[in-house]
Amino acid sequence: MKRIVSYFLITFLIVSFIFLLDSHSKRTLNFHQGSCSVITCTVDDTILYGYNHDGHEYLEPYILFGDHINFQDGETVYLGKPICNTGRMTPLGPRDSYACLTTDGLCLAYNSLASIPMYIDPLKENYSDPVGGFGPFSEYSTVEEVIAFYNQYNYFRPNPNPEWSLQSHWVDARGKAIVVGLNEVGNVTITEMNESQYLISTNLNLAYPECCDGPCSDSAWRINKANEMLQTIVADESLTVGTIRDVLEAISVESTVHSLIFNPKTLEIYVYYRHDFSRVFTFNLEDELSTLATDEVSLYDLKEMYESKDTQTSTTSVIISVFSLVLLIINLKRRKKRKAFSS
Repeated sequence: MKRIVSYFLITFLIVSFIFLLDSHSKRTLNFHQGSCSVITCTVDDTILYGYNHDGHEYLEPYILFGDHINFQDGETVYLGKPICNTGRMTPLGPRDSYACLTTDGLCLAYNSLASIPMYIDPLKENYSDPVGGFGPFSEYSTVEEVIAFYNQYNYFRPNPNPEWSLQSHWVDARGKAIVVGLNEVGNVTITEMNESQYLISTNLNLAYPECCDGPCSDSAWRINKANEMLQTIVADESLTVGTIRDVLEAISVESTVHSLIFNPKTLEIYVYYRHDFSRVFTFNLEDELSTLATDEVSLYDLKEMYESKDTQTSTTSVIISVFSLVLLIINLKRRKKRKAFSS
């Protein structure tokens, strides 16, 4: 009996130690501040688009499929076409929208910046976007079309505010990627992905590096770290969901609420909750949309999904541990009987 108790205690201590290590690893974060990082990388025919959604960590992330969003304040914004949309939510519903994917493979996400007044070019037409509107994202399917839009219009977002407090990071299924922002005099500036085969944006304005949201040094740190890792990925031709996940994990910050990876070609979506990059939720945009009726949307609360999966995993671990212990006890009893019989 003493031997059985000893085996039980050893098993309990081992399992407890494993859980302790696992929980500690989930709390090991980069304490650089920041608010959203976006990366695009292409190698041969593979295109992947990664995004860390940072800031307001008291809010919970969501992922939505459909052609409209019912925001927490009661406003409904129609997207122009069915898409995947992600952002943060309160118990009343979605609060904001930050990253999107269309069935054409056009991806969009934002980096917040300090506000800059937009220069209103008299040679361009004016385009006013309502609060919560999606502008060219609702109308186009390629980055070339988005570039043409910004060359033609003064884009007011939201109407009639001529100031921008963000830059937008776009990629399409052809592998073309750009970041659109304002320079120091308010002119729209488009930064294109070059022969490096990757593009990085954080809360440092690519068109005006002195303009940041938060300390520029924190944004520069994320850019430098991502640059280092993406250079290796391109050189080694090792672009996969796993390697992009590793980049997102390396540049995640204390306030990262969720991370995602879009594949603009296959329309696969990989989502990670807060800082746990060991668990992934996988979606396919076309599959999700195919299940919806007219005017229906599908909204997933990522915290609920994560906690449900966590409960299932914990329950399974307990069952396996108990089952292993029972087998151990049975085995010990059999050995004892054999020993008694042989003597």
